[in-house]
Amino acid sequence: MKQKDLFTAALSVAAAALIVLGVRAGTVGLAAKNAQAELDAAIAFVLPESKTFSPEPYDGTDEAIRAGFAALRPASRYDALYQSARCRSEADWLVGMNASRAFTLRYGTLLSVGRVQTPTLAMLVTRRLEIDRFVPQPYWTVQADFGDYQGMWFDPSREDGKRIPSEAAARAIADKVRGKPARVTGVKAEEKRELAPQLYDLTTLQREASSQLGFSAERTLKTAQSLYEKRKLITYPRTDSRYLSHDMGGSVEKALKNLPESYAALSAPVLAGPIPRIKRVFDDTKLTDHHAIIPTGRRADPQALSPDEAKLFDLIARRLIAAFYPPCRYQAVRVATESEGERFASTGTTVLEEGFRAVYRDIRREQREEAPLPRLGEGDARTVRGAHVKSDKTKPPREHTDASLLAQMEHAGRVIEDEALREQMKGCSLGTPATRAAIIERLIDVGYARRKGRQILATEKGVRLIEAVPPEIASPETTGRWEQALPCLWLERRKRAVRRNAPHRKRKNRRIIRITAIPNGTSRKRTAKAFIIPKVIMRRLPVR
Repeated sequence: MKQKDLFTAALSVAAAALIVLGVRAGTVGLAAKNAQAELDAAIAFVLPESKTFSPEPYDGTDEAIRAGFAALRPASRYDALYQSARCRSEADWLVGMNASRAFTLRYGTLLSVGRVQTPTLAMLVTRRLEIDRFVPQPYWTVQADFGDYQGMWFDPSREDGKRIPSEAAARAIADKVRGKPARVTGVKAEEKRELAPQLYDLTTLQREASSQLGFSAERTLKTAQSLYEKRKLITYPRTDSRYLSHDMGGSVEKALKNLPESYAALSAPVLAGPIPRIKRVFDDTKLTDHHAIIPTGRRADPQALSPDEAKLFDLIARRLIAAFYPPCRYQAVRVATESEGERFASTGTTVLEEGFRAVYRDIRREQREEAPLPRLGEGDARTVRGAHVKSDKTKPPREHTDASLLAQMEHAGRVIEDEALREQMKGCSLGTPATRAAIIERLIDVGYARRKGRQILATEKGVRLIEAVPPEIASPETTGRWEQALPCLWLERRKRAVRRNAPHRKRKNRRIIRITAIPNGTSRKRTAKAFIIPKVIMRRLPVR
């Protein structure tokens, strides 16, 4: 913003004592925040007593915007969010610009490297190499038919006790027990509970839309953004929280009452009394800058929605209803049957109380239910009516899909090999809910990955890049350490401001990691800056 424009804006509000900045928390963009800083300085010159304020986080509906302006907070409250965003932006620029330039010059072809993009690619490459190197091993299983139930042969002394390495041994077991008497040697019944699912954040919504609807992460984000901005039917989608604040009980009740008529029977049990304050739903301590994704309470017309919008809204609406349903109670039964010294295991499940599963009864769910077993007691006699041998082989890991890749990005700390470091960084992630879809699409656009149905596969170009880059760039450990430091940045604000105004110390504030590149056709070595890391991060968390 030009200085003249700043002072013009400041003078135009010279009679005001309060300036309201309409920047949503959590999306404090660098351009908006920098413009605010410049405007603050200009206003402070004209009106030393004035202050700028921002509305509470809002969800785009008229009611939420009015509520936000009724609860203004100082804009300085969100400075830490801005500084975190600025740190990520500068790290992205420094790593991407320097490393991309270094590897492009080194290998003579355009290579794109990024702080988050490259570790994500490394996940795809690792999975591809695991599949390429996998050697399937054959094995056989024996299944016995006891008339009213069946059992699988097992050896309790082995970890893979149901797999028989030899076909001859499997057939010998089947021949040994076929037609012989059997006796139940053990029955173990245990009552279990499956809790209702939590509300959606963006990553969870993308994962379930991928597995249930076949949507890509980008397709889910665009559809959710349309439901939010155009239809105003859901709250802000780019959130990493799965909780609501305790004062949102009225909003939840309104949302449930204004769902389309097709949801009335499902929401009736929840609306029969006051909205229960369930800890898994309402928890102020686990809120971030936005709450979980829920319907806004505006009456939706399903006929006016696109097919994608209708499907995604259905996921979100059902999840809000299901969150207030009781757990599903079921009885898991395990039975051991013995014949001629050979043991067979049988498992079954009996649903005692459907609970939240009633919300999903009329739609397809990717959930395999075990058939219930007949009532059995220890010592019950049966006859082995048949024994069947089945051949199979071990299977390699599955290729990544949007759902599995998003899950691994969200829990990137788990892929670190060092056990102590993995425990320390188990909460680290790659990217944010709002950027992960774009990162995946970027890998596809530059030719490092490709889609095959629902699968995402690394290409040869992607494999070669990961083989060339240093582990510090390809591993989620480096960016994970930086992400861990971001919540601590507010402690460093004053120190960073001092360092920023001390040009003679600039070199001490940076740590430069160099890559030695040998240009093709020459023997002379030259050094290119690989990436530059702010020392405020490096000092707190050293990089190997």
